[in-house]
Amino acid sequence: MPASTPPTIEGQPSVLLAQWALRAEDATTLGITSAREFFVYGAKAPAPAYGPDAWRSEYAVRERRADGATLQHHLAQREGHRSAMWIAADADNADEMADMIAPSAIACLTAKPRWKRDAGAIPVRADGGLYVFLKQFYVPDRADFRARFHGGFSLFLFATPRDGDGLELALFEQDMSEQTAEDHYRLEERIGRFLAAPRDLASVEALIRAGDPHFHAFVLESPHSTRPVLEALLGHAKTQALKKAIQKRIAGMSA
Repeated sequence: MPASTPPTIEGQPSVLLAQWALRAEDATTLGITSAREFFVYGAKAPAPAYGPDAWRSEYAVRERRADGATLQHHLAQREGHRSAMWIAADADNADEMADMIAPSAIACLTAKPRWKRDAGAIPVRADGGLYVFLKQFYVPDRADFRARFHGGFSLFLFATPRDGDGLELALFEQDMSEQTAEDHYRLEERIGRFLAAPRDLASVEALIRAGDPHFHAFVLESPHSTRPVLEALLGHAKTQALKKAIQKRIAGMSA
């Protein structure tokens, strides 16, 4: 079956909500070995216990690996489970409110989640380790989505390594404005351009000049930021706190 063909979920037709490719270098960061693509589908699953027309959100995430192998993750909110995430039936995780975790402790593949932090949640493995935040998708309130699902919210995709080259996935929903989502996409685009050429100082300085505080924080924390990049960031820092943090990191570098 082609990865783009929507599956049925609990017997219901689904709609493709998002598609994303995990690069080989990011797979290594996650602790797995190969690149892959993800296709996120949503469907309205019947919930008769709450009424004849009641339904609940369920998801299928189809994963297509670089070798052509395809597998599918069925993610749902499990009754009686410790997690409010959409997770696999055999997942053994809980979750933690995002505002109870220091932002620096949240493991992110690239950008941090852009959400209402006091209402956000992060999945936690049985051993206490946090899942890694992979990607944020905005699901627009479109007529074709409403016909089979719903829209007007953001999805947050998390993962943790499992079974060698495998991943255990979790999804989190949050109502977000489209403007907030667009801000996030601009941030990710700048991060991608920075990571593609972190030593192209003219390009990096242009990104810093146009970037927002979230991009500046990413550059500050990035292991790809050299002394010249940090000095360029220092020249555009707008707060004393950021200036001090940059100066501290520069001072910690070898001459």
